Amino acid sequence: MRSDYQRRVGGDLAKTIREIRLSRGLTQVDFGKLVNITGLRISRYEVGAKTPCIEVLFGLLSLAKTASQRTAIASELEAAGFELPAIAGALNSVLTDTSIGREKEGCNV
Repeated sequence: MRSDYQRRVGGDLAKTIREIRLSRGLTQVDFGKLVNITGLRISRYEVGAKTPCIEVLFGLLSLAKTASQRTAIASELEAAGFELPAIAGALNSVLTDTSIGREKEGCNV
């Protein structure tokens, strides 16, 4: 069953994920490798069929190239209950974490 957060997230997040990937000139498979998930999962995010878990959102935040992309991802993190200081602090950690988005229980939404 999808959470309230997952039901609320819609096309805007899907569009932002696609924009981030395309701005880097990557296929879904190659983009997925950057956050340790499959290209199929990226495809599902881009069409709004699945919602990224928190770890993947932080990974996407680190890959965002524009202020509008970062704002869209940060807004999703805020909606999930994170406060901006926590998001900023976690972003610093995410930039050096190689296990972002690792397929695991709780991250398969």
